Amino acid sequence: MSASHQIFIRANRSLSNIISDINWATGISLTGTGNSEFPYAAKLDSAFIDIEPTHDYENEPGLPFEQYSTILEVRDIDNNQKREEALSRDIFGKLAALPGYHLMLVFNLQRNLMQS
Repeated sequence: MSASHQIFIRANRSLSNIISDINWATGISLTGTGNSEFPYAAKLDSAFIDIEPTHDYENEPGLPFEQYSTILEVRDIDNNQKREEALSRDIFGKLAALPGYHLMLVFNLQRNLMQS
């Protein structure tokens, strides 16, 4: 499995409102997948966007996973990590501009790139 970028999300909104905000931030419409692990997904340009509404990751040094309930994962189709990171940062910035969002951008569940 290739590396990817994850945006961990904590917000004082329902999951349906978070999905609506992600739709706005990405300019696409996430759809139901029937997959219990990633029930919402979409293709955006050269990347796949997956939403994991809950997770069971435990805190690691510098990675307070337990503070966040939802994960937005960005996976570049061609495994282009620079393009994937640029897209992840763009989505992160748009969501961070909305009130009530607390975010953490992580690379490959190992490196905390930024928090808001």
